[in-house]
Amino acid sequence: MINDSELVARQIGGEYKVKQAHLKPLFEEAMAALRGFDGWSVRNVPRAENDRADALVNQALDARA
Repeated sequence: MINDSELVARQIGGEYKVKQAHLKPLFEEAMAALRGFDGWSVRNVPRAENDRADALVNQALDARA
């Protein structure tokens, strides 16, 4: 998985703990889903290097408002 959040990449990779109580169930659900795969990896791409994806996300968020 490639995402624009270094925090999420490091949490899933086990480098950082998930401290927010409301996010812990989501983290556990994600990890359980990942255990269903033979292999996986997560890395982040800074938003500055992924302008198109950032623009699409902003467009989707604006459409929901």
